Amino acid sequence: MKIKPTKLLFVTVAALGLSFAANAQVMSKPEYLAFVKRLDADIPNWQRLIKGLNVENLQVSYAVGKMIVEHQQVATENLDVVKRNITLELLRPRLSN
Repeated sequence: MKIKPTKLLFVTVAALGLSFAANAQVMSKPEYLAFVKRLDADIPNWQRLIKGLNVENLQVSYAVGKMIVEHQQVATENLDVVKRNITLELLRPRLSN
């Protein structure tokens, strides 16, 4: 299975973001958990917005439309990965004092 560069970049940024937040300790544990819970609550909205984009209603070429649909799929897959990471983070937070 070939991983698309955009997918790899997004997953890497998401993983680094969680790792940075856990290791930087710029937030207290309750602040960090509240932040992660807000991210978790926002994911369904992001999914709805991404899936709600109808390429047929856009005045773009076939090639651009195809690219948009492919990016929608990648974004949806990435959000699924982020959701799983958030679920794990809520079960076992990595932030320590």
